[in-house]
Amino acid sequence: MKSWLMIVVVVLAVASAFLFFDDNSSVGLAPPKYKAGLADLTANISINNVVNNSVNGSVQFLINYSITYKNIGNVASSNVTAFSGNSMSCNGGWGSGGGGSSQIPALNPNQIITYPTYKIMSCYGLWSANAMVDSTNALSELREDNNNANISISI
Repeated sequence: MKSWLMIVVVVLAVASAFLFFDDNSSVGLAPPKYKAGLADLTANISINNVVNNSVNGSVQFLINYSITYKNIGNVASSNVTAFSGNSMSCNGGWGSGGGGSSQIPALNPNQIITYPTYKIMSCYGLWSANAMVDSTNALSELREDNNNANISISI
């Protein structure tokens, strides 16, 4: 009877010892450490439609698109800076581009804010747009690698 009791005590002692090891232990059986609640902002660009407004041999396309920012984290974000821009590279060799920054308000978990916008393209070629939220990395996030969005289409 004493031998069974001794085995149970040893097993319980070994098992409880594993509970006290952290993630840096060589044993590796301790429960993982979890990050505190953090926001996680993402950017997305979607093209709503492209309208061909070309008349009498002139080329003109209206590109309607939306930039969407979303907090996929588990706590509200703070106000952050976002950057967006677009450019066109014409088949004839010329092009243009522009962009700017804006403030994104605090977003609750799963909250989305969408900015519809457009670009008039007066040539055949490649149109590209990009967006970045928290461009200054002012906000600590669950992931820092999902703040950018890019899209391109050939006209």
